[in-house]
Amino acid sequence: MTAFVLRRPAIAMLLAVIGGIFAAQNVLADKPIAYKARVMKLSDERYQFEINIVHEDNGWDHFVNRWEIVGNGGKVLATDVLHYPRIGEGIVWRVLTGVKVDADTEYVIYRLHDLKHGYGREKLVRLPAGAQADTGWQ
Repeated sequence: MTAFVLRRPAIAMLLAVIGGIFAAQNVLADKPIAYKARVMKLSDERYQFEINIVHEDNGWDHFVNRWEIVGNGGKVLATDVLHYPRIGEGIVWRVLTGVKVDADTEYVIYRLHDLKHGYGREKLVRLPAGAQADTGWQ
């Protein structure tokens, strides 16, 4: 009986690890995530936006099909359309360059969309301020 009790925690730990692996896979196949984002100031009102999108595209009926930069008042400033699934990639790097942003804008939202879940998690990013021309990866 003692040996059985000692093995039970090991079995429970193994099941927890296996459950964690399946949970991680489900997160990747869920709504898209803006894993890292970067903003670079190109001129007074022009910016370059970069993003690393985390999502496990499953096929033509479930993949990240676009991401957007949203400014003041919910105005969509730019949209990048992804035309096909990227099965097996997990993380996708994308760039939107030359995007016009009003001078009074301090923050933008990176908004992602997939065909199965619609809009996913958003990421709020502050634009470079003053002499700063690059936010770096956030």
